[in-house]
Amino acid sequence: MALCESSNSEPSTVINILYNYGNLSRTTGELQKATELYSEALEKCRKTGSTEYLIQLLRGMVEICFRTGDVHGAARYCRKLLEQSDRLNFPDGSSDFKNLLYEYASLQYEYDITRQSLELSENRRTTALLAFFISVAALGAAFALLLYARQRRENKRLIAQYEEYRKRLLTENSVNDRTAADHRSDIHYALYLKMEQLMKGGLFREKELTLDRMAEVLGTNRTYVSNALNKVAGISFYGYIDSYRIKEATRVLSDPGLAPTVSLKQLADDVGYNNIQTFFKAFKRETGVTPGNYKKELFNLHKFTQGEQ
Repeated sequence: MALCESSNSEPSTVINILYNYGNLSRTTGELQKATELYSEALEKCRKTGSTEYLIQLLRGMVEICFRTGDVHGAARYCRKLLEQSDRLNFPDGSSDFKNLLYEYASLQYEYDITRQSLELSENRRTTALLAFFISVAALGAAFALLLYARQRRENKRLIAQYEEYRKRLLTENSVNDRTAADHRSDIHYALYLKMEQLMKGGLFREKELTLDRMAEVLGTNRTYVSNALNKVAGISFYGYIDSYRIKEATRVLSDPGLAPTVSLKQLADDVGYNNIQTFFKAFKRETGVTPGNYKKELFNLHKFTQGEQ
């Protein structure tokens, strides 16, 4: 009621009312209400320059901060209280003030210890996180290296296997399980031999080489061509074309004199592919590895062989 009637009162009167009302609230345990009243009184002291209740208000705020566990707030109001006591020549010999200084010193010590503990905990947490991420990165790198090494070994095995297959084709016929009599009487075999001659002559390099185009060159129809490949070689037409194209591509990549000077795009074009993507797919399907890995592994192999010599 006093506050409601204090609109026209002197500032010191209003501050007195707020201070006493704050004391009552603090005594009855209404700390939030007491904090609001003390804060309002302190704001009026600041605006009007009144110092009559300033020390008591600051001490009240320190006590509330102590009771609520607000370490930072208590330290802040203690500093303000010390500043005001110096400015107002507060009797530092009084027991109350000495107790307050002791509480402030204890609070400051506790605050410093807490801050150092927090910093130490943060540093430990940061170190632990850093160690964790380094461990994960190391494991990831080790795993990646292991996969890379396994892939390299598999690539070498596939390349060696295909190289052996390619060289064997140069010294023996791809179809050798028929008798000479069969060869002479089988129309499919005769047609297959004609295809072999055409392919060895470089027909596979034609980019638009289709089943109809092959039949046209052979002077027959596409059905005969397809049957000849299926019955004699057990292969489809496009599988047959790819086998010749990839065999030629691996021959170039295996040649130390040619491989360094030819790009994969140029090689794809030379052996009859319209685009490099189709070449890559066919190459991987035939050999098990990409053209780039094939070229790289053979280069390393030649380099190692020359080093031994």
